[in-house]
Amino acid sequence: MRIVASIMTGFALLSGAAIGAPLPNDGSWTPFDDSTTSLLLDLPRPAEIRIVDAGTPGDRFLLTVLLGASGPTFLQVPSSEVDPDPSLDIGLDYDAAFSNTAFSAAVFELGVGVWELQLGTLATVPGEGYGAIAVLPAPIPEPATTAMLVVGVIATGACVRRRGSSVRG
Repeated sequence: MRIVASIMTGFALLSGAAIGAPLPNDGSWTPFDDSTTSLLLDLPRPAEIRIVDAGTPGDRFLLTVLLGASGPTFLQVPSSEVDPDPSLDIGLDYDAAFSNTAFSAAVFELGVGVWELQLGTLATVPGEGYGAIAVLPAPIPEPATTAMLVVGVIATGACVRRRGSSVRG
């Protein structure tokens, strides 16, 4: 996967296309402004993409998947369902903005693979126009959970086998 990402980045640099720096996939927020922002993701496992407006509510964004499993796709971050209150200024507290229904926010799921994304602004509050994006990878099951699953499958198989032999006998 990393080789493919390196080749894609190299090709983009040669062709003059702007691809942003790789986006961290540790759940941390990466801020962006109202200019078009290109992002590159190399996901070793499925992940949840979160996008949120910040500062004063009222900005709307468009996430475009340029390269990925499904090809070009346009995903609009919906507007908040309440009228924007210009006196509400949450600053750069992206977690607070994400949990506040006054701010535009969205969650998208992406599968394993290399993804090229582009964030653009559809509407902005004057003097604002910034938000943040975070990538939360799907959790890896703990060894104890996996072991319990294996034991359950074996126990179920043993019960089915015993039931099958008692029916015949």
